[in-house]
Amino acid sequence: MLAHYPNGDISRSREFSERFQLSRNVSTNSYILTIRELQLRDTNTYICEIWGTVFGKGTQLNVTSANVPVLFQSPNLERVTEGHTARLQCTMRNAAMKNTDVQWYQEQPGKNMEWVLTHDVRNITQWSPGFTERFQPSRDSSNETFILTITNVQPSDTAVYYCKVWSDISGNGSQLTVTGANDPILLQSPSVKCVTKGHTAQLQCTMKNATVKDTEVHWYLEQPGNNTKLVLTHDTRNITQRSSGFTERFQSSRDTNSNSFILTITNMQPSDSGNYFCEMWGDISGNGIQLTVTGSNPAVLLQSQSLESVTKGQTARLQCTMRNAAVTQTEVSWVREQAGNSMDWALIHDVMNMTHRILGFPERFQSSRDSSSNSFILTITNVQPNDTGVYHCEVCGNISGTGIQLCVTAQSGAADDPDTTAGYENVRTPQTLQPMDRSIYSNLKETDKK
Repeated sequence: MLAHYPNGDISRSREFSERFQLSRNVSTNSYILTIRELQLRDTNTYICEIWGTVFGKGTQLNVTSANVPVLFQSPNLERVTEGHTARLQCTMRNAAMKNTDVQWYQEQPGKNMEWVLTHDVRNITQWSPGFTERFQPSRDSSNETFILTITNVQPSDTAVYYCKVWSDISGNGSQLTVTGANDPILLQSPSVKCVTKGHTAQLQCTMKNATVKDTEVHWYLEQPGNNTKLVLTHDTRNITQRSSGFTERFQSSRDTNSNSFILTITNMQPSDSGNYFCEMWGDISGNGIQLTVTGSNPAVLLQSQSLESVTKGQTARLQCTMRNAAVTQTEVSWVREQAGNSMDWALIHDVMNMTHRILGFPERFQSSRDSSSNSFILTITNVQPNDTGVYHCEVCGNISGTGIQLCVTAQSGAADDPDTTAGYENVRTPQTLQPMDRSIYSNLKETDKK
């Protein structure tokens, strides 16, 4: 146990060395535990406590060696209407999924974590008492992903679900929230928005199945490297209470005609860039709006190379340079167009450095940022003939690059592959890209943190 007293003194039990440091962040009203030089034995659940009776819910820390399996779960939050189907994914690194048993666990508020089922390497499922065949496990071997599908979801299924392997290695958890057919929901639009510095942004949050005039709303801001901040609260008496650091440039209002909450930000500054989401009742939130503040001129995307020719099995690197906005503060989408097919969204790389891949695009497709050149980079390893196409970068929902044609050629000495460039000359450059809807995140294949 460690204790941090108001005078700054720290008391620590014998087993806690100076590697464990306690501090306070007054601006966020938070306690911080910093652990340096992590050891495998530091794996544990860490709980904060004050006054001897008030406890946090705990943070599970898993310390792995270089070759220990790591589990990544997606989506972080899944909202499903009662009676519908939920699909939770758990992607494994550093081990072969086909050789690994997986356990799924459920954790509900105020209850101990409960075992749901085990799916072994023989494809046999063993359910815990109380969990029916509505809970079905499966494996996606092409993506090294365990999947838990819950059909006919019920309000009692609302919980955080964890995948676990080797008895002590677990994923980060997926929060499943089951709403009634008539439960209130918050819808934010557009999902991404770019505003020129000094101008005004209006962010809309529409409510269904309840009235905005009878509901208090909270607006939050999420930025890379920072904790989520409360921007303001707008109560039912029409009184706005702003958090420290947020001035009257941030104005909240209601539009009863559209049953929407509106956040208006005047004289936009680059520091205002981030993901804004509305919330009510403490547990119902919108899907968020990614707001990017550009320079005095609109953002421009430049894809300098028009053709990238790569030998099959090698690596392609496609670059997209942005002007008038910072790549570190801007969400990017990559889109592929192939002859005879509609455009396919490949992935989204958000400002929190999370990559969301669309089904059909494996981990060979990696997104990154080069802040020195203010560029987005799409790297495709072990390129295959079916990767041939025109790749576009896109930001702000409606600003796209001109596209780069990727041509995959046969390996030296190999016979000509008729599929390598077949139909390639017919790939067209799209005139308009339809904005990506963040609501499809629940259908994304995986989420990785780089």
